[in-house]
Amino acid sequence: MMHWTNPADNIDGTPMDDFAGIHLYEDGALAATFTRSSADTGAVDSALYSPPAGTHQYHVTAFDNESPPNESDPSNIGYSPLALPFFDDFPTIPDPNPGFWINTTAEVTSTGVNPPSPPYELTLDGHPNGGDMVTLLPVDLSGLAGQGVVLSFWYQPQGTGNAPEAGDSLAVDFLNSLGQWRTVREWPGTPLTPFANEVISLDGEDPGPGATFFHPAFQFRFRSLGTASSTSHFDHWMIDDVFLGLPTNDPVMVVTPLNLVDTLLIGATEVLHFEVRNANPQPSSLNFTITETPPVDWLAANPTSGTLASNSAAAIDVTVDAATLTAGTHTAQLVVVGNDPANPADTVTVTVVAEEAPIIGVNPDSIYIFLHQGGIDSVPLTLTNSGGGTLHFSIRDEEVFPGSALEPQPKPYETEYGLDLDKGEVDRRHGVT
Repeated sequence: MMHWTNPADNIDGTPMDDFAGIHLYEDGALAATFTRSSADTGAVDSALYSPPAGTHQYHVTAFDNESPPNESDPSNIGYSPLALPFFDDFPTIPDPNPGFWINTTAEVTSTGVNPPSPPYELTLDGHPNGGDMVTLLPVDLSGLAGQGVVLSFWYQPQGTGNAPEAGDSLAVDFLNSLGQWRTVREWPGTPLTPFANEVISLDGEDPGPGATFFHPAFQFRFRSLGTASSTSHFDHWMIDDVFLGLPTNDPVMVVTPLNLVDTLLIGATEVLHFEVRNANPQPSSLNFTITETPPVDWLAANPTSGTLASNSAAAIDVTVDAATLTAGTHTAQLVVVGNDPANPADTVTVTVVAEEAPIIGVNPDSIYIFLHQGGIDSVPLTLTNSGGGTLHFSIRDEEVFPGSALEPQPKPYETEYGLDLDKGEVDRRHGVT
C-alpha cells in the first residue's frame, strides 16, 4: 500500500484547482498513475501497488489537467521494505550494498583485524566531515512485538587503522513509529580490541512515549564521530555480520544457582534469587517457563516465563512465605524448561528450614554490686527460653565506666560464651558482669 498527501497549492502559492492525479516512479521509471480530481486536493491519499521482488526506490509527482499536463517536482524518496531475516557481511568493496543501505561516506574495506567474515567489513571513520553514517532501508516489523526480534552485529575499534580517542564514538540508533531516532547503544573510542558481538533485543529497548519499534518502516543506523579530514582517515570503527530478525541459532540455557537454602522463623518471609541466562553469543532466542514441583503454597517465583536474546539474563525472585509452614525442613523444586535442545530443563531445589520463635527470659534484668577496690563478688544470672524454637545467644561484658579511676583487675572467669537452650530449659551457670 502506497501512502501520500495530495498537493493543495501550486508552486507559486495559488490554490491548486486543476489537480488530476499522481505518478508513481520506481527506481526512476514511471510505474503507475493514479487518477484523481480537484476534489482530492490536499487529501491524505493511498493506493494499492504490488512491487516486484527486491528492494526498490520510489517517489511520486503530482500532475494537473492542462494539455500538456504540468508535473510537480519529485517527492521525498521511499523504499520498499526489506524482508526478514536480514543479513549482510559486506562481501564486496568499496561501498555498502545500496539495495540495503543509505550510505553517508562509509566504506567497505579490509581494515579489520580477524573479522568474523573476512576479508571485508563496513568501516566508519572521521573522513571527510567528522563522522560517517549507514542507515538500513525500511523493514516492516508490524505485529512482531514480543516475538524476540534481535539486531546482532560485530564491531571493533581501530583495526589496522587509527584508534578512536575517548571523545570519539560509535552509536546505534533505532527509528520509532513517531519518526524519532532513539540511541540504543554508544561506545567511546578505544585502542584496538578484538571484534565483539552485540545482540540487542528490540523488545527490551525503550521506543519513547507513545511509540513502538514494531511498525511498517523500522530502520536502524550506525554512526561514528571522529576527527574530520578531507585528506586522511582517522578514528576507525569496523562493523561486520549484521543480522536483523528472529534468531535461527539454538539458545544456550544456563541456570544458576541450582540450590537455594534458607532458615526462617515461622511467619517470616524471604526473597531468594536465581538467574536464567542465554549464554549463546550468536543471534538466538531463549524461551523459558518456570513451574513448581510439587505445587506448594509457601513458594512463588517471579517471573515464571520470559524470552531472552543472546548474552542476556533474567533475574528470578523466589518468595518464601513461612506463615503456613510447620517447624521442620521443607523442600520444593522449580523446574526451568527452555528451548535449548542440548539442555531443555534445569531444576532449582529450594530448601527451607522453618523454626518456631524462641522467647528469651533474663532474670534478674539488672544487677547491682558494691565492691571495694580489688574486691570480687558474683551474682547468678538466669536465661530461659519459653518459646518453641531454639534460642541462640551470646553474652559479652562491656566497660561501663571508661576512663574512670578504677583500675581493671584480672578476671578469673570467662565472660564471653554461647549456649543453646531448648524450650523450657534453664541456664543454671553463674555469670558475673
